[in-house]
Amino acid sequence: MISNRSFLIYSRQNFCRDFLIYIFFGSFQINLNFEYNLLHLLHNVREGGTIIAGYEYSYGRVKLRVWDSDGNGYAYVGNLVYRVRGSSSVFECGLFSEGVVSGSGICYHLKDHLGSIRAIIDGNGRLLEENDYYAFGHRHPHSEQAQSSANRFKYNGKELQTVGGLGYLDYGARMYDQSLGRWFTTDPLSEKYYGLSPYVYCGNNPINMIDPDGRDAIYIAFPKYRANGIPFTGHAGVLLIDNKTGLTKYYEYGRYDKEGKGLVRTVTISNVVIGKDGKPTIESLNKVMKQLSD
Repeated sequence: MISNRSFLIYSRQNFCRDFLIYIFFGSFQINLNFEYNLLHLLHNVREGGTIIAGYEYSYGRVKLRVWDSDGNGYAYVGNLVYRVRGSSSVFECGLFSEGVVSGSGICYHLKDHLGSIRAIIDGNGRLLEENDYYAFGHRHPHSEQAQSSANRFKYNGKELQTVGGLGYLDYGARMYDQSLGRWFTTDPLSEKYYGLSPYVYCGNNPINMIDPDGRDAIYIAFPKYRANGIPFTGHAGVLLIDNKTGLTKYYEYGRYDKEGKGLVRTVTISNVVIGKDGKPTIESLNKVMKQLSD
């Protein structure tokens, strides 16, 4: 709880409405109603009966469009983003793994082990933006370099929802409030984590874990990892699997023969194959686990 800001959240089910009140300094109040579709995805955000942010998705749960009360917003076609103004649209940027390409050139995103964008540089190496974050993702106000108004991708590399001035992060399956450190809706996989609140982010362990789309993350630990022949030096990793595409990433932390120093590194690993039943195939999982154990 922040001293000059209080929260009241009333929730029924994902597909119904959430009622959220913000009070700043005891004088400013906003009433927001959140409406969800049958896929449990955010559909409309209303303020006083007016839609300030509307969302449209494909049948595969992919966001296609977001707009405000004037019909302005963004349209998404694969990795391409278009800025929409009424009935017209203009190309804004194309996304790739290391940054974005726009009409003004290329920008590279420098990320940490959590996938958060810590700095942005242009094609000439000029620093455009620098970001520091609190543990649960709120941007630190004393980040040295001013934010680039063109960049909406922040903590965990997720897109900040600027339409309607919401300020939340879109993880795909759920929206996340980085100021509260909580999801807006319950975890679709909450039956796997009976001991945790279905609204909690990464089991309250955001330093060592990330949640790629608001559903699942895997934490792996090797307590008998040996560094330079010495056992029990400590080693841990996070294995992340995209449940839709099978894209697999692995981050690990350990000494790696650095005397007294920890090191986070990304390890290249095979992607998991998603079968026709929508689940990872046993063969591809065994291949990944073998790579981890080697």
